[in-house]
Amino acid sequence: MDSFWLVENNSEENIDQIDYFSNNCNYRPLNDLKSFEQTNTARYLNELIMELQELNEIGMEYPRLLMHVHILLTTELNKEWQSQTLEEANVTLQEKIALSKEQSVEYAQKAKNLHYDLLKHLENETNCQILIRGKGSLLDHRLESRLKNYAGWEHLSEPLHLLVRANDSTITLCTMKLTSGVRYVKQYLTRKRSADSNQMKEHR
Repeated sequence: MDSFWLVENNSEENIDQIDYFSNNCNYRPLNDLKSFEQTNTARYLNELIMELQELNEIGMEYPRLLMHVHILLTTELNKEWQSQTLEEANVTLQEKIALSKEQSVEYAQKAKNLHYDLLKHLENETNCQILIRGKGSLLDHRLESRLKNYAGWEHLSEPLHLLVRANDSTITLCTMKLTSGVRYVKQYLTRKRSADSNQMKEHR
């Protein structure tokens, strides 16, 4: 499973991030029992979200399978989430989608035609924000070499990838939106790769 992050947007000072790939929770040092309990809750939420994402993927293929399990899981997830938030807060989740070597080369060659139109099309279809990140995404190697050491630009040291970001009022809705968006983008990339391959065969 690709790495994706949860951000609770209550304030700039209280942003908790959970890496769902490595299962590491990044918090301030645990100085008291309350902090310890918060960390345990974060880990439990992490597990619930991962399970819900997997269940949503199964549900897209088999809509009538495990319906009661889905209800129980979303109920438990919402209960745990609401116990940690005193007021309604927007939730943001994001996941990386790796690009193949061929797709990376195509981006560099056709960026002016591809960059804006394709991303806007995918965003309209998925209702998610979609960004191009990683080495080569700025199309300026000198600029990237200067920026990659600054905070917020760490992604420039990573391989070229798409970042799919979903936002919604509850963690359950946001997880479902992200799962659907990532699935659509991956299917689009697969179809495009197949079409490009067939086109190359025709020109041989």
